[in-house]
Amino acid sequence: MTKKLCWVLVFLFVLAACGTSSNAPIDTPPIQPADVIEEPIPIAATILEDITEEEIDLIEIPPHDDYIVSLDIDPLNRTVYGISRITYTNRSSKPRDTIVLGVYLNTFAPSHTPRPYPEEFAGRVYRSDLPPGFFNVEYASINNETLEFDITGSNLTLFLPEPIEPNVTVQLLLQYSAYVPPLAHLLGGNDYAMWFGSFLPILGPVDYFPVGLPFSPQAANYDVSITTPITHSVIGTGHRTEEIIEDANMRITRFTANMVRDFTFAVLSPEFERANITADSGIEISLYYLSENIANRADEILDFSNQVATHFGNAVGRYPFGQITILESEILTRAAPFSGIIFANSSFLGRGDFTPLANSIGSQWTGNVIGANRAAYPWLDIGLAHFIQTELFFETAEMRAEHIFNEVAFLQTRLDLSLSHSAAEIVNLELFIATHTRFAAAMFNALQERLGIEIFEELLHLYFQEFSFRTATKDDFFALAEELHGRNLADFILEWFD
Repeated sequence: MTKKLCWVLVFLFVLAACGTSSNAPIDTPPIQPADVIEEPIPIAATILEDITEEEIDLIEIPPHDDYIVSLDIDPLNRTVYGISRITYTNRSSKPRDTIVLGVYLNTFAPSHTPRPYPEEFAGRVYRSDLPPGFFNVEYASINNETLEFDITGSNLTLFLPEPIEPNVTVQLLLQYSAYVPPLAHLLGGNDYAMWFGSFLPILGPVDYFPVGLPFSPQAANYDVSITTPITHSVIGTGHRTEEIIEDANMRITRFTANMVRDFTFAVLSPEFERANITADSGIEISLYYLSENIANRADEILDFSNQVATHFGNAVGRYPFGQITILESEILTRAAPFSGIIFANSSFLGRGDFTPLANSIGSQWTGNVIGANRAAYPWLDIGLAHFIQTELFFETAEMRAEHIFNEVAFLQTRLDLSLSHSAAEIVNLELFIATHTRFAAAMFNALQERLGIEIFEELLHLYFQEFSFRTATKDDFFALAEELHGRNLADFILEWFD
């Protein structure tokens, strides 16, 4: 039996095991992955490259794991074959006999609860009669020893032959295949692109909810090679370090991204065009677009993005990466910020509504560099980003405060707003946005009035310095605020987090 025929049979078996109908697009088997480069990539290659020695001294790089990934993607049949090699260290105080990873694509299975989107939007997420997609793990090992594993819902559990003691490092290997239908969500695509938000299995567990974004608690290093047909290009998190034409009809694109929350990417057809600008802060901002409406606004979008990125750099701290990429897409939400890449809704961009884009650019600072827990404290990411970006639209702090107050007063006539509600407790998208962006902005405005503008600005810089590449909590943020303010804020916290 030939190797190619073996792959066809394996993939047919995978589709059957996952309940996929017989007419699913399986004509082209996955391609054997290209060789993976094993040498570690130094942090200096993709992070802090333009920052002074004084700024580097202020940012402590925490311990982290490393992912070396090789993917082969067939955009026509929407299939993926991949291998992930993960260098993992047990940083807990106890031995571990299992390792859990998050697998986001499987949350779209009909049996999975909760759904990764609000129930009322199911018809918009699934735009075709194709199967819902699957992520299937075919093999797993630890230090070259085969592992037993289980996938239940969105969690992949590896059962270890013996416990991993604290501070011990091991090498994990996962071999997997996937089918990604044209979903209008964080993971999916259309006839012209496939976008992969939260696609790769990452150390977790990772919580997925109907609203908000998946949260990865640990920043990590990624070295990713993606093989596609030569007709398609790939954009992704981090630096594109290598592109090779193989056998005249395949393209291998390699990325290195260090100390990021996730590796996100998209595979684009040749119809996409690119426009870019180097921001005043030195960040390269790229826009990939397809529609005429956005083509006509490309310069406007890039100029606005430059203003926002420069503003956040001044208000919070120097962005430690070299690029931000914006992709026109058909996702359910207005915009979705992943590490270094933003999936922006085509309709909002095309009609000139850039507020969601501003929030997503700001979230590069408040939710990706700083690991604000998007599951427990969404307001600490998107709410803080929303408050900071509103300064761009008002001449004075008083005008901004009045706008925020009036907006929240209107929302409170219709909705029950409480910052104590986590992403798990809200299933309505309107309520989630109203609570964790606009109501959160009112809280930050009140905090700024309580502390004074100068202390609040100092708080933002100290918060960025202390929690870059780490995970921050509500208590962490307010402890810094009390330290700078010199007074207890218990009454303020009680008022806003009842």
